[in-house]
Amino acid sequence: MATFHPSALLRMPDERAPAQARVHFEEDLRRVADTLRALG
Repeated sequence: MATFHPSALLRMPDERAPAQARVHFEEDLRRVADTLRALG
């Protein structure tokens, strides 16, 4: 699964972009965790 690199979130020039990217990053992490739980 491709997602943002955590340090990329800190380097985004726009003030709102890091917050929006963090939301997507957290959703991606939840999706990966759910997938790993399902695989057992």
